Amino acid sequence: MTDIERSWASARRGRRGHWLGGAIVGVLAVGAARAHAAPAEVTAAAPGETVRPWAAGVSEAEQATALELYRAGNLEFAESRFAQALAKYKEAIVHWDHPAIRFNMAVCLINLDQPLEAKDNLERSFAFGDGPLGADLYNQGLTYRKLLDAQLAHVKIVCPEPGTQVTLDGRFLFTGPGSVEEALLPGEHQVVATKTEFLTASRALVLVAGKLTTYDIRPLELEVATRTVRRWAPWKPWAVLGGAGALAVVGALSYRAARDNFARWDRGVSDGCPNGCDPAALRALPDYPRYRRDRDRGSNEQVIAFSLFSAAGAAALAGAIGLIANLPRVQIESHRAQPAVVPVPGGAALTVSWGW
Repeated sequence: MTDIERSWASARRGRRGHWLGGAIVGVLAVGAARAHAAPAEVTAAAPGETVRPWAAGVSEAEQATALELYRAGNLEFAESRFAQALAKYKEAIVHWDHPAIRFNMAVCLINLDQPLEAKDNLERSFAFGDGPLGADLYNQGLTYRKLLDAQLAHVKIVCPEPGTQVTLDGRFLFTGPGSVEEALLPGEHQVVATKTEFLTASRALVLVAGKLTTYDIRPLELEVATRTVRRWAPWKPWAVLGGAGALAVVGALSYRAARDNFARWDRGVSDGCPNGCDPAALRALPDYPRYRRDRDRGSNEQVIAFSLFSAAGAAALAGAIGLIANLPRVQIESHRAQPAVVPVPGGAALTVSWGW
């Protein structure tokens, strides 16, 4: 009996048990026991035998090293020490990436409740069909694939925008345009699409086990536009200046009226007292009340005139400053978009909201 045969016999006498976990044990109890009992076979090419595709480029020394580590892994496998067996198999594939070693790694990873890594290694074990595994183990592997697919979520990421870098959970997927289908653990994941001079699209994907969901994601174009803008409507500073002019005109009219009233007062006093008179004599003049009204009216109109002149000056200054501040300037505007990727059965809906 060869070493491999002895290791298989030992494995067949080994313990059965819990390698698939609660979700799979009831469905594949017989298959689980079989996979546990008989790890896939790895053999070196016999002298003169045509090199098999999975051994192409691997020297005899490397094959021998891989076989030694493989046998050590099988001993751990037979004792249900799956973590230790997995470590040996990982060492072995460094020397010879044999599909059968990948198959055994997948079984170990299933036992260690790592379905994602198990799925990856199982797919690699199918690279050359059933040749390196044998028909029985290959068919058994197909059954494991179905069970793992039921445990994992499946997503298809599509990006039609050329030159877009697409990442999933921080891991580079592809450069658009293109699509990639991935198997992932159920739950929340993050997909990001970035492109120079485009708005980055970043969305959380909530994936469900056993379902394929398609997400169409792309960065959104950042449309830059320029336009000439002012702080206020052009007429407003001019309206202030016009108001200043109007105040000045009204002030001038008030000032002229005040001057006329003072002139009438002066003429009345001169006519009534050609040689001058004291205040008592002035108040005794018959027309004194009329002269006094002219004087008082002139004083009020003069106050109004000076007030209007002051307001006109302030308004003119404000209007001048407003004209300077309201000079046209170029403003750059960006059309900002907020993408939202919403999964729907069999695909996804992409909605976009725009803002300024």
